[in-house]
Amino acid sequence: MATGDVITVEKLHKNGLAIEVGKKVVFGDVLLVDDGRTTIAGTPILVGASVGGTVEMQGKTRTLIVGKFKNKTNYRKRIGHRHRFTKVKIGTITTATKATKETVKESAKEDMKKVAKEIVKESAREKLAVA
Repeated sequence: MATGDVITVEKLHKNGLAIEVGKKVVFGDVLLVDDGRTTIAGTPILVGASVGGTVEMQGKTRTLIVGKFKNKTNYRKRIGHRHRFTKVKIGTITTATKATKETVKESAKEDMKKVAKEIVKESAREKLAVA
């Protein structure tokens, strides 16, 4: 996508309420950025990259008919479904600065420490549950 494109996404909510038309939206989980010359891919997401836009429309898709039928029991059921969506016009694309090896190593160490702490907590809970 590029600046000015209109994309259709699943209906956007904020605290259980639909976002109003004309409001600004920011998508923070960016997986890949390509500016035509360089491509930066995240592992799994790019830290610091974001995509901003404005809500243009909230709506429903056309009705999809779902039919159920069971043989020899006279069971027939027809149900319609309309999926909700939001159209967003892309305004700004902020790219992340390329991370240095040191920052990547530091963030990986922090992640490993968090995982190790969680494993220790789980094993302590299991020991208490057994005792």
